[in-house]
Amino acid sequence: MRAAAALAAICALGGVARAGVEHWRVNEVLASAGGDGRVRFVELHAPPSAAADNCFFPTSRLEILDAAGGVLGQVAPVTTTTCYPGDTYFLFATAEAAAALGVTRDAPLTAALPAAAGQVCFRSSATRYDCARWGAIATAATDLGDPADTSAAPALADGIALARVDTTDVVALDFAFATPTPRAPNDGTPWTPPDAGPTPDAAPDASVTDAPVYDATVWPDAPPRPMSDARPPPPEWWSAEPGGGVVCACRAGARRRGGADAGAVLLALLAVAALTSLRAPSRGA
Repeated sequence: MRAAAALAAICALGGVARAGVEHWRVNEVLASAGGDGRVRFVELHAPPSAAADNCFFPTSRLEILDAAGGVLGQVAPVTTTTCYPGDTYFLFATAEAAAALGVTRDAPLTAALPAAAGQVCFRSSATRYDCARWGAIATAATDLGDPADTSAAPALADGIALARVDTTDVVALDFAFATPTPRAPNDGTPWTPPDAGPTPDAAPDASVTDAPVYDATVWPDAPPRPMSDARPPPPEWWSAEPGGGVVCACRAGARRRGGADAGAVLLALLAVAALTSLRAPSRGA
């Protein structure tokens, strides 16, 4: 797709075929400085090339768009086909920006840059070749480099430039914040925008009450739960002192011995009686 656009955009100067517009990239954007929105610029850059020039055609222009994709303004840098060598920095800037930053501008920048959310694109004829976006973009103006990319950098900050640091064709990856360096490589001091900070804690909900505090006078402890499989404790007399234990033991033993002696005497008397009856002669004899 890029090759087809390049072939369609080739121009001839002095009988030598030269490159077209496809290599120009949005390189740096500044919306304001010192609180002054008139100090603004957009820089395009053509990469180094030993054998080809980079051209602008009468249909080539810089577009400034809002977050919804509406065109706020556009600037055509040339009225006739004009080509530049590789490694060229082309600066669209206000007179205030040129004076404040001590540089010369190549073309004016008549439309203001919306710092909160906006877009800039380099366009030639009907094709947007490269775009940069920042802030909350509702409708992204996509480019030829990656038509599927709709990402954006954070909102612009006063005195800080949105500078290209890579060429992946994904805006969120290709741009970072740094001090402005118009008409020069993007080697300014990096700057990290502040984030929104930690999310504040939610307010307490009055409808949710704390659990009541335990009060032993209101909620007494439950009685101990009996264990059904536990053996009953021994009776109190089990551990009581016997109270003159020797006497009790002797009496118990005496009763047992007395009973045994009486039985023996009875048996002896029965045996004597039997013997006597056997030995006595009968009356008949």
